[in-house]
Amino acid sequence: MVRLLLFILSNHLKEKTMTTRVETWQGHNIRFVLKNDEWWAILSDVCKALGIDPMAAFMKLDETTIDQVENLIPSVDKYLDIVNEVGIYELMFLSNLSDANRMRFWTGTVLKRLRNRIGLSEYEVMRMMDGDIQEEIDNLLDDIFYDEETGKTMISVTVAGGDVEQVPIEDIL
Repeated sequence: MVRLLLFILSNHLKEKTMTTRVETWQGHNIRFVLKNDEWWAILSDVCKALGIDPMAAFMKLDETTIDQVENLIPSVDKYLDIVNEVGIYELMFLSNLSDANRMRFWTGTVLKRLRNRIGLSEYEVMRMMDGDIQEEIDNLLDDIFYDEETGKTMISVTVAGGDVEQVPIEDIL
């Protein structure tokens, strides 16, 4: 009988396991779970690290950036709120930490460079919210990748004759 119970419990636990990892940032442990081949962070961990209220943050997040997973620790809440990478960026923008301020400023400079790269002038900055402009930038970014073999960031470029070659991005910029 005990053997049967152990077998049932073992199979139950196998069904309940999930791939997890913990990343430490600024002394804060942030738990991540792998869900549908995407890493999601525990919302409360991210909020604690960023100094923001989890409930207020939850209310401001886009519904596509949050989800729940079953908590495998039975003594606490049954489900944990989780947030995907895009949601983590949204949380960074809500934070008042100096690192978050730096992140917002850096994001603005990256967007400025992208705006310039696609040929928009400073006075056309509001067009960055247009879907067609965002799609153009997405297409530009799709051509950039990291090559593990060379250890360099590469970009795909079309050369004479229509062939596509991969060259180090520093050769282009």
